[in-house]
Amino acid sequence: TRGFIANETLPVTIQFELTSDPGTWIDVFGVVPDKTAGQSIREIEMSPVVVGNRACRLADWFRVTGQPGSDHHLWQGDLGRVNGIGHAMRSGWIQVEGNAGHHAGSQMSGGTLQIKGDVGDYLGAELASGLIQIEGDAGDCVGSAYSGQSHGQNGGAILVRGNAGNSTGHTMRRGMLAVLGDVGNCCGYQMRAGTIVVGGRTKKNLGLEMIRGTIWLGKRPSETPRGFAAAGSGQPTIVRIIDRYLCQLGFPSPMQHEDCELFHGDMLCGGRGELFIATKA
Repeated sequence: TRGFIANETLPVTIQFELTSDPGTWIDVFGVVPDKTAGQSIREIEMSPVVVGNRACRLADWFRVTGQPGSDHHLWQGDLGRVNGIGHAMRSGWIQVEGNAGHHAGSQMSGGTLQIKGDVGDYLGAELASGLIQIEGDAGDCVGSAYSGQSHGQNGGAILVRGNAGNSTGHTMRRGMLAVLGDVGNCCGYQMRAGTIVVGGRTKKNLGLEMIRGTIWLGKRPSETPRGFAAAGSGQPTIVRIIDRYLCQLGFPSPMQHEDCELFHGDMLCGGRGELFIATKA
């Protein structure tokens, strides 16, 4: 995995440049390095995409250039309505120079996805492994499960420098999910395990029906979440380990080895979840 959007300057091998705005959503699910590695530029241009309700080819909307056979993709243009960048990626490196649409990095099982702008809903949904790094804001359901599925993020790391929306980490099972800014309602809802770090504010229903896992907050919520009970304070070893791991990924960890208050919950679901709130919050 690569560090957090540092000034890495590996040679650009395959570029995808949006040539015109179709005025609707573009779905590019499946255009990922592990699938294009054995293809020529012409074959990549013929990759199927969906624009609105029409089946098209990638070349209808994107200029594809560069050297085929590499695991490095660079997406350029106004991609705020381009869905599925990095979906189901198993290996390689994708960089997005700006915003991206929904489902970016969803169901990834390896590789690195770096987005230098904002991103839509379902970022890293059901992530199994790999690294996702966002410089801007993220929408709802970061690292969550899709409707009808039993668990969301199941490994890897999702790192967001900005804010995130509602249901961040919904049914999260494993891995790291860190947001430097604020999150919306229902953060950690039905969380099974894993770690969520929030440097900013949280809203309603934090940790609701949480079964296991760890949530760390850099700022005190307006009220202690219902279903959580106080369990002491101090500098737990697990907090120092999480802080060190984020620093190793190049993420500006908000933890700073501060003392924390510990709460256990959701007590209605066994009370095995851990909620840490920075004492100086």
